[in-house]
Amino acid sequence: MAASRGFEDFVSARGQALQRFAYSLAVADIGQIGSPVQVTSLNVGNRNTLASPADVGVPGSPGSQVPQLARPAAIHAPAGFTTENELTGQGMSGTGLSGSGGRLAIVARCSGPGQLRLTFGTGAAERQLGTIRCDSAVHELTTAVRLRPHDAHAGVTVYASDRTSYRVMIGTVR
Repeated sequence: MAASRGFEDFVSARGQALQRFAYSLAVADIGQIGSPVQVTSLNVGNRNTLASPADVGVPGSPGSQVPQLARPAAIHAPAGFTTENELTGQGMSGTGLSGSGGRLAIVARCSGPGQLRLTFGTGAAERQLGTIRCDSAVHELTTAVRLRPHDAHAGVTVYASDRTSYRVMIGTVR
């Protein structure tokens, strides 16, 4: 979406010309957002009035500057992995565990800046499980945490930037 004074060509992230507009508001459906969206110029007359590029917020959420990113591709559990839960999202998220026995393991795919930081437990008992690079590849992390069948366990928390999209499978290996 962009406001224009005069004729402007609007180009999608794929390099396709969308339309030419005069004195109007441009709105285009470019599909699922896969990365942050920025306005790089705001021309009034022949002058760019935007001091620096700015992130575009989520429609309907005036305070938001974080777009909802596309989910990473599906993950398939490796042999010997029993899935407990699966999380998809951005930013911080967590889930409780119960039922399975074995060593706690994580299989994840993420994209965006930085890495995923995974923890087990809450409060003072929260401990670091490890980190996973966000390079769109599938990564596996087997931990030293042993879960017993039918016990209620503390949860796993995923910490990531709001601009990092992830899919995390939490389970056990024997």
